[in-house]
Amino acid sequence: MKICRMILCVVLVACFCLNVCISEESEWMNILFLGDDTRDRTDYGRTDTMIIVSVNRDSGELKMTSIMRDTYVPFNKWMENRINAANMYGGPEFAMQVINDNFGLDMTDYIYVNMNDMVTLVDMIGGIDIELTQKEVEYVNQYARSYQREFGRYDGERKLESAGLCHLNGLLALSYARNRYSDSDWVRVMRQQKVLIAIAEKMQNMEIDELMSLTEEILSLVVTNLDSEMIKDLTYTVMAMELEEVEQFRIPADGAFYSGMYDGRWLIKPWFKENKELLHEFIYGE
Repeated sequence: MKICRMILCVVLVACFCLNVCISEESEWMNILFLGDDTRDRTDYGRTDTMIIVSVNRDSGELKMTSIMRDTYVPFNKWMENRINAANMYGGPEFAMQVINDNFGLDMTDYIYVNMNDMVTLVDMIGGIDIELTQKEVEYVNQYARSYQREFGRYDGERKLESAGLCHLNGLLALSYARNRYSDSDWVRVMRQQKVLIAIAEKMQNMEIDELMSLTEEILSLVVTNLDSEMIKDLTYTVMAMELEEVEQFRIPADGAFYSGMYDGRWLIKPWFKENKELLHEFIYGE
């Protein structure tokens, strides 16, 4: 997924803190995180990162569901396309509507970021720590060289030396999250979730005053329909999370899709009824 633009810190703050729309039937709230493949905010690009972050404030549970970028879905009565293109046609609101319509959700809130802002965010919190394989290290270094040419000068480290627990600055975290060649796109979406969790862990190790002081800067990096004061007032909730217990999922689910070349394009065609049921079971336990 031309991935991460994941200004995950904001996602986690919002997820745990926001007074978003909660139905009477459910204690869960869902926020859509969108990361596009543009380098600035002049227009909307393809959202190759699409993660539903589900939070239960009563139980303290957190769940993440990634949506594969090549998932082929109806946008409306007159068009079908890869789900990552919805944002290009109508921005974050339309992308959220497409997901709601196809997978039976009622999300009303989103966070939208681009690649450059992801780099800035991770550097702002001092980097993150993630376990990498040797093959992942090799591809992170390749991506980093490519992005440095795009971004121009970058003052931080631009190369990893060995596998194991690695400290990733903004450039290296972006490179890790976008890598799909060391394995597959299916694995890449789970790497994105690892980045989210690693940022949340870094937040938990910060003093609350330090974290609160960064909130305005973090919010300046994203486009969201969430209220900044609401996020700031409830940020404390993040500090109590049990991040090692985060549950992770992916749509389309295993065994519930067709995939292949259709008219010259690689597409993933989900079985909508099955995926809707599996997604609801994962989030709500129904």
